[in-house]
Amino acid sequence: MDKITLPRTGQAPLRFSGELLRKADGERLAGRERNRWHEIDIYALADGYAVAIRYRTKWQGELYHDLAEVVQQGGDVARVLAEYDPLAHLGGFPSGPAYAERQAKLEAEVRAVYEALVSEVLADDRFAVDVSAAVYGQDVRGRRQDICRRLELDSLHLTRPEASAVCDATNGTVLDESSWQSLWAEVADADRLNDLGAKWEIDAKALSARIHAASPGAQLALAEAVEEFWRAHHRQPIEEGLRAVGLI
Repeated sequence: MDKITLPRTGQAPLRFSGELLRKADGERLAGRERNRWHEIDIYALADGYAVAIRYRTKWQGELYHDLAEVVQQGGDVARVLAEYDPLAHLGGFPSGPAYAERQAKLEAEVRAVYEALVSEVLADDRFAVDVSAAVYGQDVRGRRQDICRRLELDSLHLTRPEASAVCDATNGTVLDESSWQSLWAEVADADRLNDLGAKWEIDAKALSARIHAASPGAQLALAEAVEEFWRAHHRQPIEEGLRAVGLI
């Protein structure tokens, strides 16, 4: 196996020993060269897979973005690719009705090309979903885990302004194996330093205390939802993004 290092925007690089399994590049697809595109690489590890998704652009004012994750099962590769929002780092045209149609066309094209790349890299038997597994195995466990997360989030009884405030307080925060337990402190600090409560018209001190008193499962579910919001949904209208990750 080769020594591989994958860059990750806003995080330390991911380094591992692995072998490149599948590769897809959207810069020149269907005989056309694009100004914005994605690249996807799938690596085999000794005990799992690494997924790399890169957003590339030649458009002035837009930045590259690199995402890389390690997963255990072939089905998780498909999950990472499905959860990724191909429009998350797309700028495009100025806002306003004059450019709305052109922006919609651009977004549809970027999404369609990304989906074509996903189909290309997943065209491997090891990533296929077995019917019995889909009915009785990993898919069922995944759905049960999603239900558990939703129940834990529901136990926090967050209002829309409170959920928005938690996301606001954690903007730019890296949530690792230990820092997820300090979300309550992030909220308290954001209120003390930046008037978080006044901004969102909430009692931020009470919100911080409620998160601190919540079960570890609820705190972890909140951290995962906030992380998913910033990774994949923050470019949506805020209410849509909050609903997508289960915060409201």
